[in-house]
Amino acid sequence: MLIRINDAQPGMALLSDIHLPNGITLNKQQRITQEMITLIAKNGITEIDAEPVNLPSITVHVDKDFFSASLVIEPHNHPNENISVEILKNCLEKNGVKSGIDEKLLKIVTEKWAEKKHRYEINNVAVGKRPEPAKEGPLRMNVRSISDRGDFEKIKQSRVYWQIAQLSSQYQKVIPGTVIAEKEIEKQAIPGLNVKGEQVLTHEVLKTPLKLGNGTNLAKDSKVVSTTTGYAFLIDGLVGVLEVNFDGGVEVLLKDDRLSAELIVHEPGNGGKMPGEKEILSILESNRINFGVHTGVLKNLIFDFTNNKFPSEPVVIAEGIQPCNGENGKLEFLFNTETSLKPKENPDGSVDYKNINIITPVSKGEKLVKLIPPKKGTPGKNIHGEIIACTDGSPSKLPTGSNTSIDPSDPSCLISCTDGIVRYNGSVVEITEGLVIKGDVDFSTGHINYAKSVAVTGDVKGGFNVDCGGDLQIGGVIEDCRITVGGNVLCKYGLVGQGKGILEAKGNVNLGFMKNQTVKSRMDVNIAREALNCTIYARKKIQVHGNPLSVAGGTLIARDAIILHTVGNHSGIRTTLEAGIDYTLVEELEKTDSALKEITLNYSKLIESHSKYTKLTASKGRLSAQEKTIMDKLVESMSKFKLEMNALEERKKLIQKKMYYLDIAFIRVEHSAFPGTLFKFGERYHSVKDEIIGPKTIRMIDHEIKIF
Repeated sequence: MLIRINDAQPGMALLSDIHLPNGITLNKQQRITQEMITLIAKNGITEIDAEPVNLPSITVHVDKDFFSASLVIEPHNHPNENISVEILKNCLEKNGVKSGIDEKLLKIVTEKWAEKKHRYEINNVAVGKRPEPAKEGPLRMNVRSISDRGDFEKIKQSRVYWQIAQLSSQYQKVIPGTVIAEKEIEKQAIPGLNVKGEQVLTHEVLKTPLKLGNGTNLAKDSKVVSTTTGYAFLIDGLVGVLEVNFDGGVEVLLKDDRLSAELIVHEPGNGGKMPGEKEILSILESNRINFGVHTGVLKNLIFDFTNNKFPSEPVVIAEGIQPCNGENGKLEFLFNTETSLKPKENPDGSVDYKNINIITPVSKGEKLVKLIPPKKGTPGKNIHGEIIACTDGSPSKLPTGSNTSIDPSDPSCLISCTDGIVRYNGSVVEITEGLVIKGDVDFSTGHINYAKSVAVTGDVKGGFNVDCGGDLQIGGVIEDCRITVGGNVLCKYGLVGQGKGILEAKGNVNLGFMKNQTVKSRMDVNIAREALNCTIYARKKIQVHGNPLSVAGGTLIARDAIILHTVGNHSGIRTTLEAGIDYTLVEELEKTDSALKEITLNYSKLIESHSKYTKLTASKGRLSAQEKTIMDKLVESMSKFKLEMNALEERKKLIQKKMYYLDIAFIRVEHSAFPGTLFKFGERYHSVKDEIIGPKTIRMIDHEIKIF
């Protein structure tokens, strides 16, 4: 039968073929669907030949929120009451259910209906998709905040910017109202879809837990806002602000003696301010600093603060007054106590011994020392205003020694009780016996042999010897003679002659100049000017100060050092400088060798005699009593000589071992060494072929003579 296309229902069977203009053919007996109905209508066909369908009662129920729908199917008991998935879907769509339809469930229902037609109630035949709310993510810090537990504890304990400036420089200052953190949306909301096919939106946001610490507040938009000034932190999920004072400050540093105080200035942080003058004065007052405050320094500091200038070093802000102890009494020596044998340097660079003395003669009653009275002290005051006591100077005491006494007419003076030589030994002044020759040593005096010190104001003429046990001071020159001294020698001019003079001293020898003579010193030899064609031995050091001429010709031998300005001359005069050998041991070695030769010779004679008596015994068979006594004495003497020879050999080895000091010895040439000069260290020597320009030092290094 013909049925209007608008009345057609899915499930009807076609009773004849339908040929559509687009070439599609819908065959006879084919069950039509809603899509086929729509397609037929689009092609302008208004009626179709189809078998009507008897449908059961189908009721659609939609929930109020439109997120689910149900079906109720009830039979009418008509023949051919059939249903299909398409019929059920069409029924749902006509009731506005367009989304979330469960076609599997519809298929199950149609299969059950085909088996048995009775009432069926199908819940949730269509289910919508509910919207998903947005979800907050983790907290995001908007400022450089504290996350290290150690830093957190340090800043928490201090709370003052200048105490944690270095530490806090990596963090950002916050003030009230600063948004220090906020929750980000980790997952956006997803719209839902109800069974009507309509989109359903939601503004719900799922919150995440948040722990707020001190100094913060939570705004409505999930933003964490600072309520104080300081540094934000996020530690173990707790967000907060540590309150910090960003003002600068000063610390007072008191010296142990309370005589001064310093201010250590601490710069303010960002936005902080510095204390003013009244505040700093109050700080000083709290430290009991009420004396010696430098108000000018304080005002300058305050001015600098306004220009953002801060001292990097402590500033002295207050100073007390040091107590001044009185000076102790002093001793004014009225004679020259300086016995240094160093030559005096003149303005032109030359040196001499003219104004140097090692022996000072005095007369009976002569004033030697004068007392300078002590002075009273001045009390001080510390920065607390407390008086600091002082002490008055102590009186000195006259250094009374042998042959001295206090002047009866002036108790502040020490005088000599006798004629003699005055000497200050570091603790007392003493007058000792001494021989003072006013003039020359010549025919008027004869030879001088004295056990103590001798002073000669003039010369020692040729042929006249001096032998003294103490020091010897010569005001003029020493000519060809023999000088033997147990102490030091000072000859203000020089030692000159025709090569017949020799000077030997156990102490230092100090000469103005020297020519053609010999000196032997167990200590040092110092020559103010030159030494020409001389032989000089020193157990320690030789120094010649002459400029430009120092040493030319002769031989200088010293154990420790030889120091001079110029050695040799342009004519190539032979001059030998030998260092590193002890001449006293060389002399002792020579004596030992001589003794050894003598005793060896005597030992040889004893051997000859002993051999003669041995042959006599062999020829006679026996010796007489006298011959036997001689034989025994020979054997005894040989044994004694043998022991002495062995002892001398050992002594010789010991001397040879000790006589060289090559590792420490050196020769120093300040200006130049001319060809003809010979440098010698032990068995090694270096002959100067070309002029050496100083300053140069010559040493023995690795068994080689080095000049550097």
